[in-house]
Amino acid sequence: MVPALRASALAHTVAFTVEDARAIYEKAVSRGAKSIREPWEEKDEHGTVIMATVATVRADKHGNLGSVLHRR
Repeated sequence: MVPALRASALAHTVAFTVEDARAIYEKAVSRGAKSIREPWEEKDEHGTVIMATVATVRADKHGNLGSVLHRR
């Protein structure tokens, strides 16, 4: 469970493919999302993927743990 969420809250995990994972991460954090993991890169023979993870709490108290990724 994400520490930012209450123990009784339901957590959902979602992932998005975006054009600029770093920019989306910064925008989400600036708008109140909790940083779970700052952007990082994973590389292999097929290229590089940039990923980041944030948590949010919606008005209905259900949490969302979201990851964004960007393949270069």
